[in-house]
This record gives sequence, structure tokens and C-alpha cells, in this order.
Amino acid sequence: MVLKGYLGWPLVPLLALPSGYPTQRAGFGGRIEAMGYVKFLGTAGARFVVDRQLRFSGGTWIELGGTQLLLDPGPGTLLRARRSRPPLDPLRLDAILLSHKHLDHSTDVNVMIEAMADGGYKRRGALFAPADALEGDDPVVLRYVRPFLERIETWRAGEEHVVG
Repeated sequence: MVLKGYLGWPLVPLLALPSGYPTQRAGFGGRIEAMGYVKFLGTAGARFVVDRQLRFSGGTWIELGGTQLLLDPGPGTLLRARRSRPPLDPLRLDAILLSHKHLDHSTDVNVMIEAMADGGYKRRGALFAPADALEGDDPVVLRYVRPFLERIETWRAGEEHVVG
């Protein structure tokens, strides 16, 4: 699966599949089934909605062709994932995508990295994040969880990144 900075600005990553990549399969009895899903763990949006938790703000879990991604793990992501029906298992995540470092998008990035890596005991998964989430005086991705990941890639306008 290819991830690409959207419209030259990596604020919202764009998921793209290679030409010819299967998006459906024949299911039981010949029914056509989608090969993936999108599960919204929260749709809070504006800061006052998040601050008051008028709606959950836990990000978006995406499974496509066997690759599992978590986009923007905001407040409550781990709890919402585990309470989902069926429960979503962070150990099955392939990558975490962070579009930007606002709290409503990044609050649970560190706990999700740790959960994806089985408490730090299994180095695994990838993180895709903008440079300011990783560098400077105020990074949101803590340095102590970074070794838990197999790789970290910085979003850059128009660049492609491969997952899975």
C-alpha cells in the first residue's frame, strides 16, 4: 500500500493502492466482499468538541488488503479500540499515521506505539508523522517509545511511503 502527502501538503495522508490491487474478493456462496474496512473510533473535530468530549475523538482504524493502519490516535484511542465490536488489537497494527500534532489527533500516539509493540517487548510497526511531531523542543512522539518501532518516516509533500 502506498501513502502519499495529499495535494503537496502532508496534513492528510492519502491511501493509494497500486493499479490492479484487489479491493474485493469472492466470499461464501460467491458473494462479493470488500477486502477491508474503516472504523471511526471518534469523530470529534473542533477543539471545544474534544475538550468537552461531546463526541469521541479516538482516530480512525483502517484495514485494507490485510494491512492495518491507525490514523490520528486522539484521546481515548486504546480504550475505544479495545471496546470496539469486535475488539481491535493494536498488536495487529502495521503502522500509525499522524497527520499533524494537534492534541485531538496525537494525544494517544505514544500509548498506541507501546501497545502495537506489546509494551515495548516486540520491536514492530511503522510510524509516519510530520517533522514537527518528532523534532524540536515540543515533539509529541516521545523519544523513549521510538525504539519500539521498526521504522519512523517523516511525511514530506508529494513523497510516497510504502506500508505492508
